[in-house]
Amino acid sequence: MASIRNPIRRRCEWFIEQHKDVGPGVKRRLFDLVEELADEVVAAAAEPAKDLLAMRFGEVEKEIAKVLRSDQDPIENAAEAIVESHETTIRRGDAQRRKAVLKQLEEVESTCPLPWENRKVEPAMIDAA
Repeated sequence: MASIRNPIRRRCEWFIEQHKDVGPGVKRRLFDLVEELADEVVAAAAEPAKDLLAMRFGEVEKEIAKVLRSDQDPIENAAEAIVESHETTIRRGDAQRRKAVLKQLEEVESTCPLPWENRKVEPAMIDAA
C-alpha cells in the first residue's frame, strides 16, 4: 500500500508547499489535483494489483490442483449435491403438504364430532339392545 500512498502523499505535500491550498481558486486547483492524482494512483496501483492478483491466482490454482489430484470425482460430487438438494426440496414439500392435510383433518374433526362423543348412554338403551 505504501507504493500507492507515497505518490499521493508527495503530490499533496507539493500542493501545500506551493501554497496552492490557499487563496482564490483553491477549489478549482483541488479539483485539478484530484483529476491528476486519479491517473497517478491508477499507474501506482497497477504493479501491486498485478502482484496481488498473481499471488491469489497461485493460491486458487493450488487448491484446484489439490482437489483434482484427490480421489474425488468432481462430476460425481456435483451430481450428489444436485440430488441432495432435490431430495431436500421434496422433503420440505412433503412436510408442507402433511401440515395442510393435518390442518384440514383438525377442521373436519372440530366441526363433525363423532356420534359416540357427547352422547349419554342410558341403561334403557343397553337393555333394548
